[in-house]
Parts: sequence; structure tokens; C-alpha cells
Amino acid sequence: MQSENDRMTEMSMKITVFKRKGPKETVVRESLADIAEAIRNGKHVDEVHHLRQYYHLMHPRRTEDGRMETNFDFKMTLPRLCFSAEIDKYRKEFRILNYNGLIVLEANNLADYDEAIRIRNEVARLPQTMMVFLGASGRSVKIVCRGELLPDNGGGVPTTEEEIKKFHQLLYRTARKAYNAQLDITLDAPKPLIHRTIYISADPDMRFREQALPFYVDMEEEAAPPSSTDLETVTKEHYLM
Repeated sequence: MQSENDRMTEMSMKITVFKRKGPKETVVRESLADIAEAIRNGKHVDEVHHLRQYYHLMHPRRTEDGRMETNFDFKMTLPRLCFSAEIDKYRKEFRILNYNGLIVLEANNLADYDEAIRIRNEVARLPQTMMVFLGASGRSVKIVCRGELLPDNGGGVPTTEEEIKKFHQLLYRTARKAYNAQLDITLDAPKPLIHRTIYISADPDMRFREQALPFYVDMEEEAAPPSSTDLETVTKEHYLM
């Protein structure tokens, strides 16, 4: 049974939002519940619809940290979300304040909007799914889930830099394998960076389960780097949002 402290920690968990204003990008931290509400109620629906209208012309590429690059004349104003950590800006440099044990799995390059809806609805049924929604392009699905250390290792998430990096890689590998097996799909495998971002979206049928079951991570496993096959998705010229 979840303790009161664990429940309160989840309720107060915050993620990082990078907001674009002109040539500058500011950083704020918001709760998971607020982000879910913004996606469900379409806070950025006009920007999302504008993107979807021109997306087939854009041939976008995603940078390692999740930003979109394109040669098409399109002004990208959607905020970016970093679910894994609370980040701030200090003396013009970004720094990680807190690691929260969340990861984002992505099903990109989907055939059409209907396939994205089908996958979103299947993902929503799994007890480890904390949040799932259609990506900003309308042809991708974003899945948020969380991890913890094995109870024998004290539970929670690690606090040292090296342990956090290893934990994050193991969590990503464990969760991706589980979803691939249960849904009979192949989720993308970008490099699992803690500061990787995705763009906010608008999806009235998104699902948010604040007390989703965690994936347990065994720190005695080897955190091997992704194989060349796994990295294929990162190097594709057309990387759907």
C-alpha cells in the first residue's frame, strides 16, 4: 500500500517547462496535474492545430535534447516539457535541481491519426501508464511512466549523479521492453537523456493516472548503451513529434 508520504510526494512532483518568447526561452516548473490539465483542456490547441496543418511540409528533425529543427519557414512556439527533472537557469546555464524518476516513451512515425488514437487507448489500460497523450503532430503518442529502486535497495530514486544516470538508462530500457511486449509495437529508442524534452500537445482524451504503478529498477544490471539498431530512430531525417 502506498504511504501517505509517497502520495504527497507524487502530488507535489513538478516537471520543467521551457517556454519560447521571441528569441529567448524561459524555464518554469509546473506540477504534473497542471500539465495534464493544460493538455486535456487545449491550452495550446491553436498552436497545435497550426503545426498539424503544415506538418507534412516541414520534414522536421529532432535534436538530441528533443528540440525540432526544420528548413521550413515555421515559427515554433509550443512549450517543451522535461518530465525527468526539475531544471532552472542560473547565470545563463541550465542546472538540474531534482531528479524525479519519470521517463517518456515515444511511438513516432505512425501511419495516421487513427493509429495514434488506437495506441494511446491501449497504452492507457496498462497500470504503469502515468500519462499518455497524442503528440503535437497528431501522428505520435507520448507515454509517461515512473520508476523506483527495488524495495530491497530502499525504494525511491537515487540521488548521486552517477547512480541517477545509470538508473535512468535502466528504467528506460525496462519500460520500453515491457510496453513493446505488451502492446506488440516497437517504441522509439532515442538516447535516454535526463534533460530530453517533448513538445506539449492538445488532447482532450489524454489519460492521467497520478498513482500509476512504478517499474522497479535493479541497479546491479549493466546499463549498456543502446545498440546501433536502437539508435536508428534518432538519425532518421523525418522524426515525428
